[in-house]
Amino acid sequence: MSDGGDLSRNRGNAYHVQLKRMRWYRIQNFLPGRCIFCCAAGSHTREHSLAVISTGTTANCKHTPRQHLKMERATMAKSYCLAIVLVLAFGLGSSVGVPRTRKHYVKFINNLNNKVLNVNCKNQNPYIDLNLQILLPKEAYEFNYNVTRAMAFSCDLRHGFTSSTFGVSDKATKRECGGNHCNWKAEDTGVYLLNLRTKQYKFKYGWGK
Repeated sequence: MSDGGDLSRNRGNAYHVQLKRMRWYRIQNFLPGRCIFCCAAGSHTREHSLAVISTGTTANCKHTPRQHLKMERATMAKSYCLAIVLVLAFGLGSSVGVPRTRKHYVKFINNLNNKVLNVNCKNQNPYIDLNLQILLPKEAYEFNYNVTRAMAFSCDLRHGFTSSTFGVSDKATKRECGGNHCNWKAEDTGVYLLNLRTKQYKFKYGWGK
């Protein structure tokens, strides 16, 4: 039978082609001079008005449906790779751009025998004065700060006519604390520091004039 007869017999029938996105496109009213499939890649979403040869295959069409599927798979793979690269770059940039901060806590407990304890802590550069804190017997005072090289607090403890001034931010003192919480206790015999690991207070400083 002639090609024209084949085409006439197929006229009005629906031709289905499965594309990359798993959707079926129906091409109706198949006529000579048109391809039997739709291009799906890029901007080629319309049927190409190209010639059809007598064997039923297409001529002058840029790509077959199988080629379009491969092209779209490659495009999607590149998109996924680009997305992963952007996510990794953003995550690394965020972690580098935002420095991590660590806090250090200092606490004083008044364990004097029915005496008031005065506590005044300062940092020299930048100058920070935490103001005078007056602690009644068994009362406590605590402050915290972000650990940086510029933070080097020293505290002045007084009761009656005696006092004791010492640093609370040096590495040796922090090691003796056993963590990032340093607990100081003022007693009549001197100032003691608690080691969080051993749960024991150690004598550190006596009272001077």
